[in-house]
Amino acid sequence: MLTNKIIHQTWKTNNIPKEYADLAKSVKSHNPEYEYRLWTDEDNRNLIKKTYPWFLNTYDSYKHGIERADAIRYFILYTYGGVYIDLDMECLKPIDSLLVGGEIFLSLEAGPSIKNQVVSNAFMAANQGNLFFYHIISNLESFKEEDITFSDVFQNTGPDMVTEQYLQQRDKFKFRIIRLNEICPKKMINQHPKLKEFTLAEIRQQQRLYLIHHNTESWNIQVKYPETEIEGYQLYKLHDINGYDIDYVEYTDDTYDKIIAKCNQNPQAIGFNYNGYIKGIGGKLEKVASENFWLKEGIEPWICMKIKN
Repeated sequence: MLTNKIIHQTWKTNNIPKEYADLAKSVKSHNPEYEYRLWTDEDNRNLIKKTYPWFLNTYDSYKHGIERADAIRYFILYTYGGVYIDLDMECLKPIDSLLVGGEIFLSLEAGPSIKNQVVSNAFMAANQGNLFFYHIISNLESFKEEDITFSDVFQNTGPDMVTEQYLQQRDKFKFRIIRLNEICPKKMINQHPKLKEFTLAEIRQQQRLYLIHHNTESWNIQVKYPETEIEGYQLYKLHDINGYDIDYVEYTDDTYDKIIAKCNQNPQAIGFNYNGYIKGIGGKLEKVASENFWLKEGIEPWICMKIKN
């Protein structure tokens, strides 16, 4: 049973975009008896620096901001206890009923289909000083291996890591795994046998879920394909390259210049796809379905391959 009634959420700064602020409001309004704390990037680093200085070098060394956002939630829960909820979750009713029957509460995630389930780190809860989260924070340094591709992020700090630790530790602790009929990704609702017959409006009105995970993936920044060809590159739409991920690009305003520069600096790099991976030579070009689970609405898969001399 949860005794620390605190809800933790994180964002880069205190200036939350409206779409997330509205979702956070739903969490707070349905759970007024909970203390609410929003952690900023500055707050997060200060917690590590002041309380866990032995982890600061690893924390700072993560290539991707999402790895720091993943890691800090384990430290927060161990230090303060309570509930961590991703900022892109919409709350439909009080969460108290979810937080009984265990000492550690983890939710399931699904993608690209409802049959492909892992333990998520989007909703987690435990009391202060929980030993499962102590185990995770004590071993995060050793979990970090490659830090290059999308899948590395999941394995270093994200759901793949949590799933593996849960499977290894599930006999040592009393877990309550929250099912997809309690917290469900919005993209999966139309696949769920208990939910697919209802509209989203009906699910909200009838409070058929505790939370809807909108999976806005603020860490997964995607851009539309260039409207014109880039000199020295061949543009392919609705395609991707499999294998040989060798680098990662976080998109900014000067995205194309940076990516082209990276390609030109690395003789093995031949292009990039919608998730931002520079691809090494030798990949096979294959068509990717536009309903790809990680693909954001309005973004078509595309790749720009460097033309070999």
